[in-house]
Formats: sequence, C-alpha cells, structure tokens
Amino acid sequence: MFKFMHVQRPVDPKSLGTTTPERLGAAVQGASAQKDVQKNSCRGSFEAHRCRGGWPARECGPEELPGAARGLRDVLDLPEGGARPPAASSIASDVRQLAEKYGKELAACGALSAELSAYVAFAEALSAALAEAVAGRGAAAVPAELYAHGAGAGMLCYPSAFLRELGERLAGYDWAAAPGADLLGQAYRQIAPREARKKFGEFYTPDWIIKLILWRALHLLVRGRPPDRALPGSDAEADGEVVELIDEHYRSRGAVPSFADPTCGTFAFGVRYIDALIRWRREKGRMSPAELAEEVLASVAGIEVNPAAVAAAKA
Repeated sequence: MFKFMHVQRPVDPKSLGTTTPERLGAAVQGASAQKDVQKNSCRGSFEAHRCRGGWPARECGPEELPGAARGLRDVLDLPEGGARPPAASSIASDVRQLAEKYGKELAACGALSAELSAYVAFAEALSAALAEAVAGRGAAAVPAELYAHGAGAGMLCYPSAFLRELGERLAGYDWAAAPGADLLGQAYRQIAPREARKKFGEFYTPDWIIKLILWRALHLLVRGRPPDRALPGSDAEADGEVVELIDEHYRSRGAVPSFADPTCGTFAFGVRYIDALIRWRREKGRMSPAELAEEVLASVAGIEVNPAAVAAAKA
C-alpha cells in the first residue's frame, strides 16, 4: 500500500516560476511575423486558438521563430477535434482499433502485445502533450507533431502511419473536460488480458475504497488518530475533511503531506490525492498553480514494474 510522510522542506515561492493556468486550452504559442522582429529587433508573440478557452501568449525571441512557424502549420493542418470529453471506454476503443489496424507493425516494437503497445504509445503521447501544454506550447502541439511528422516527432519505435493516426485521435478529445478520475487506469483494465494482469499480481482498488483509505490515512498522519467514525457521511463530507487535513498539515509544517505508493499500478491512489491537492489549492488559495505543481513533483511518487501501467501513471 502507500504511505504519507512528514517532510520538512522549506519552499521559496520566488524559485518556482510564474503561474501556470489550470485549464489546458488547446493552443500553440509562436511569435509575430519574422520580418517585423528582424526589422524592429523586438520580441513579440502570436497566438492561435483551436478551442474555447485560451492560453496566454508567450514572448519568443527571433531564434524561436522557425520552430514556432512549423508548429503553427502543423496545428492548422490537424483535422478539427477537441469535441469529445475523454472517457475510459472511448480511449480503450481507440487503442483496440489502432492495435487491430497496425498489429503487425506494433508487434515488432517490443515484447508487449499489439494492444498494450498501442496503449503505451497513447499514454506516452498524452503525457507529452499535457507536459507541453503546461510548459506553454499548448495541448495541440504534440498531437499536431505526431499527425504531421509520424516517427519524425520523436517516438521512433512506432510506425509513422500509426503515430499520425494516434495524433489525430488524441486531438479528437477535449482534455480540459477530463473528469478527475484515473481514466487511463480504467482503460488499461479494459485492455490488458487477464493473464498479463495475473502475471504482475495486479489488483485494482475500487474508487470508493481509495477515497476512504486516503481520508483515514490523512487523519492518522495529521491528527495522530483515526477518524471518530468508520465511514464519512458522504463523498462531499470526506472531500471537505481531506481539504481541511491537508491545510492543517500545510499550516503546521509549511508543506503538503508527502505521498508514496510502492506498488502504484496506474497510480489511482496518486490521482485521487493530486485531485485533493487541487481542491485544497482552489479552496484555500495557499499557493499558485505553478507552486502546487512543484509541490506535487517533489512530494508525490509511485513505483511500478509493469511498463504499461508505468506509462499510464506518468500521464
């Protein structure tokens, strides 16, 4: 199982960078026309939106213009998408269709089955897309690169035609509308053969038990005793208490509770804990989104031996 830990770690807010928006709007950051930058020796910004919501423009130097122009062309060439909120069933369906279409090519990529290879590629591409969005390039950047360049986008193990279609499918979801749930973990359980899960000794905990264990574990850590009742009255009551317990720990120790799951699977416990941290930040306003991201990177960890589950956990 996992454990929470006290960690005395001073945090300097000035070292954590600027605020990162919480909403991952599908946008690509670039720069103004190259001739204007060269003529005026100034720095400018350009912003192309592909869905509702937005991403603040980022200033770029002249040296970044060629890459920004290529990225903009890739996004404009990408078929319109982003209409569907993601669901585990639709992700599993995409993975199965890709595996059926590119099974022979995927089988040459490694020891995993075609479906699990497709699943790992989906999870790795999604992880890269979200990381690029947080870094400021926009949620459409990685899907557009995959769609335009195939294996040239950097995932060299996989066939180009597969990656192009993967990029198009990734762009078909509005990831900003994703529910706070372990979507990739749920999809994995629909895809992974029972024999493979048995080989790794995998058993996945129902979501209501995850919430209950997190609630009890935080009571034990922060107040030194279990809660005064066996079960919370409702999900909303448990969520509210978890936020208050995180805040108590932060006020007394200057950091959120550290979390480690040594057999994390697809990181269902970690996903729920990070969701609780996001609620705590929104309700208490203790730190900026960028500061919370730094806290999560420093304080939340998982260990897993199954490569497919690791890919999902990272995403």
